[in-house]
Amino acid sequence: MTFARFRNFLLSCIIVIVYRSIR
Repeated sequence: MTFARFRNFLLSCIIVIVYRSIR
């Protein structure tokens, strides 16, 4: 697994958490 792919996965998780927190 490349670092860019891992970073993209982390970004997705953070975006979901922030979205649920705002909603």
